Amino acid sequence: MIGFEDVPGWGDNRETFFLGDQEIDAFGRLDDLYVIVDAKTATSTRGRGRETSPQLRLINGYKEHVIRDIRTRYAASCGYRDCIFIFWTKGKKILDEHQRLATRLQIALRDDFDLDYYLQAYQILENKDMVRSSFLKDISMQLHRNFFREGAPIEVNAIRTRIGSKELFTFLLDVQHLLKFAYVFRVETNNILASYQRLLNSKKIERIRNYIRRAGFFANNILVATDEDLQLDREDESRTILTGTLRLPDKPAYLEILDGQHRLLAYSNQTNFMSHPLCVTVISNLNNVERTNLFVVVNREQTKVPAYLLWDLYTIIDPNGSRGKISAFVKGLNEDGPFKDLIKLPRVRSPTAYLSFTNLCLAFYNRTNLFGRYSHRDSFSNTVKTFFRVIRNDTILGDDWTRSVDNMGKKGFVCTNNALMIQAYLLSKILRRQEREHGFPRSTEMDVWARTLERQMVPSFRHYLNNNRERDNAEDPYGALRKTTTNEGARREAADVIFSHMR
Repeated sequence: MIGFEDVPGWGDNRETFFLGDQEIDAFGRLDDLYVIVDAKTATSTRGRGRETSPQLRLINGYKEHVIRDIRTRYAASCGYRDCIFIFWTKGKKILDEHQRLATRLQIALRDDFDLDYYLQAYQILENKDMVRSSFLKDISMQLHRNFFREGAPIEVNAIRTRIGSKELFTFLLDVQHLLKFAYVFRVETNNILASYQRLLNSKKIERIRNYIRRAGFFANNILVATDEDLQLDREDESRTILTGTLRLPDKPAYLEILDGQHRLLAYSNQTNFMSHPLCVTVISNLNNVERTNLFVVVNREQTKVPAYLLWDLYTIIDPNGSRGKISAFVKGLNEDGPFKDLIKLPRVRSPTAYLSFTNLCLAFYNRTNLFGRYSHRDSFSNTVKTFFRVIRNDTILGDDWTRSVDNMGKKGFVCTNNALMIQAYLLSKILRRQEREHGFPRSTEMDVWARTLERQMVPSFRHYLNNNRERDNAEDPYGALRKTTTNEGARREAADVIFSHMR
């Protein structure tokens, strides 16, 4: 679908195709660049007694044999430049250790999240060349290799501005070249710390397409960053602003879009507008943190960005600030304890995740000020985890916690986004009283703290659930309660009720 060709002989018998005595799941090429895919589901790898790391080592063991066979069979007729090996998984969580091993063995590691994105991108953009370039760029970044060929440079008239150590080039470039040169460094297909762009918004792209068809152009400029060494044909260090001819490399995916991805991508299937010039501003000498920070500033001030993505990026651009620390704390909750693998984090692929990252960040931020008030305590993290662990481990509350998790928040109440905000308000009230009467729980007092919660908080929480239970709905007894606690006022009121009944 995205422009890889069948290799001669591959189409003869797709059920059993071998290279280097190894059965191949998928095989294609782009001119003299070959792609080999080993595709496994969680079930199939377990059935063969292999997990992700052993499977990567297995692929590494047959790579050279496959390459040798490709050269023997196809080099004379199709040429041979390089070969990409991909281990494509489904239903398995890809860990950092898997990513590191894959990079070391030079095997691209992709999963069903990636497959869904490329399919959606193809359906939205209707441009196979763009999706293929994005796919190859993602793999290039993962493996730290270049799979693109470069053509003759393209010359454009440009204005160069220097601001400190940064160089800004502004020029007009036609749509067809910009679509080829641009790249979107998105979270969904790059499980890399500094990735930031969000998934394509099909409705937004279609609105812009309709505008382009109606008005004939879109005037806003596209802001991009690059690692290329761009220079005008003449330099004058004494002048801040300089005009001249800029030589742009003719190769895919080297202009990283910071702002304007939807404006540009709306042109992707507009064949009548491929020669339309767009205004581009390129900033050079930006490191990853600077690019991420600029993306946040531009989008926070001008275009609304999903809150979960901003919270994720605060750990990069402001790691020592309150938002950065809260973001890191909530991410830590996802690593172990009651919330392990339940929080939907932008760069963590977990099929069990359903809890709102933003909701939990806000729960500890300005809505309760739990983090601001108590995070300086060494025992803060254990105190919070113990609180939720007591709720999860209780016979009655834990039963509904399990119901919530098993149905990913669509049934149950105790472990849903609404209920966790109630519990955050409740925890804030309990800690204030605890600190006033007995002092903040110490690390050595977690067992005492747990018993106090079991004795004082759990019976009151049970009582609240019992009073709001739908007696004739055993499968989902708190469905109505979920609906009535969707606003902050109702959540605060629920926390007040539970706290008022505590002994």
